[in-house]
Amino acid sequence: MIAWLLWLPRNADVAKAAADEVARMDKRPSLSGGAIRLRELLLQLIDGAGLPKYGRA
Repeated sequence: MIAWLLWLPRNADVAKAAADEVARMDKRPSLSGGAIRLRELLLQLIDGAGLPKYGRA
C-alpha cells in the first residue's frame, strides 16, 4: 500500500486512483491473499472519501 501511495503523482486524487486500481484488479479472474487485502484497504480509502463502492465484494 505504501509503494502504491508513493507511486501516485503529487497532486493525484487518491480516492479516484484507488477506485481505478480496484476496477483494474476486478478485471482479473482471481486475486491472491495479499491482493485481496490490498483491495480491501483501497475500498476503505474509497469509502472514507465518500465515493460509491463498486466491484466484487
